[in-house]
Amino acid sequence: MILVDAHVHLHPEVPIGKFFDAAYENFSAAAAGKENHDGFFAVLMLAEGNVNSGNLSTAPLFDNAAISSPSRFWKFKKLDENESFLAERNDGHRLWVIRGQQIVTAEDLEVLALATDTVFRDGDSIRDVIENVRTAGAIPVVPWGVGKWTGKRGKIIGDLISDYRDREFFLGDNSGRPRFWRRPKHFEQSAQKGIPILPGSDPLPVAGGYLKVGSFGLSVSGTLDEKCPAASLRSLLMDVKVILKPYGSLEDFWHFVVNQFKMQLRKRLYKNFM
Repeated sequence: MILVDAHVHLHPEVPIGKFFDAAYENFSAAAAGKENHDGFFAVLMLAEGNVNSGNLSTAPLFDNAAISSPSRFWKFKKLDENESFLAERNDGHRLWVIRGQQIVTAEDLEVLALATDTVFRDGDSIRDVIENVRTAGAIPVVPWGVGKWTGKRGKIIGDLISDYRDREFFLGDNSGRPRFWRRPKHFEQSAQKGIPILPGSDPLPVAGGYLKVGSFGLSVSGTLDEKCPAASLRSLLMDVKVILKPYGSLEDFWHFVVNQFKMQLRKRLYKNFM
């Protein structure tokens, strides 16, 4: 069994050791309620930010010089592909980490380019971004976001779904979506078109936000190529015969309100600082 958190951010202020500890604990809790829970592969799919240098924002943490350096009880090992690495704790627990990027489109929507170390530029139209990600051999995901799928932007998402063909892209869900809101109509529309939804924790850059990593995602039956997990997972996700089973809980009212307040405060402080 493979457990996948398909929308992960490792924000600069997050303690790396605690981040991976939380991820493994949450994956273990998710596995405990499933069959064959004694053996599972745990996968984090990063959606990193693009920085001006042309590199992904967390690349310096896991580059060739740092890959074998311990962070708390964890060490990082190179694999047989550039877009993934192994995080291994000194007690033998392991997590496979697959690179990717979060791209901001001209419409102020987001596209995740998963399972790739290619750097994409921000600011292109959403259709061009999806095509560029596909051409690069990566997995394009259009993730749900608070306020992103309403109004004019909601119509853009609806038109994308209407024009969908041949696993052109995936939609994304995340644990920050409040459970007391009505399920987005785009998810119902996507079900009619056969568009898979990839769930992920999407941890926010707020105090303790990283503790959610690994708690919301999907399970896939099968095994993972431990040396080339990105290629292995790409193949599974693109296979129309593979069943993707979501797991995890949506946000409750109190935490949703508090987190949105913190995010608005953070944006204002950042704007004033700049």
